[in-house]
Amino acid sequence: MMTTQRVICNTGTLAPYQPTDDSPWNAQRVRHLFRRVGWGVRQEDIPAHLAAHPRDLVEEMIAAAKSQPTIAPPEWAECSGCISLRAASAARSAASGSATSLPAASRVAASSRASLELLRKS
Repeated sequence: MMTTQRVICNTGTLAPYQPTDDSPWNAQRVRHLFRRVGWGVRQEDIPAHLAAHPRDLVEEMIAAAKSQPTIAPPEWAECSGCISLRAASAARSAASGSATSLPAASRVAASSRASLELLRKS
């Protein structure tokens, strides 16, 4: 029975993963890598990924991600009302002499409510 070594984020190292006898490069780790970057991996593709060194697979994944076209933001993300809200908030902060006149959660909630109202009206 194979035992897996768990790495806890708070105490783990940032050193690149190197396969060892205790921590082999296997299908479980390939699936884990793909999940961590938000991708899926087909079961039939795992043997090909196992043939590559983990470092090389990561480099391939980064190159593939960089080669993809950027996705335009949704139309609602750049609404003129949202921009006006940001400008008004910045002006209020500048006038009060404080960049944070409200607690962060209150500012986010107020901005979200105002944005939703603008979207309802349009």
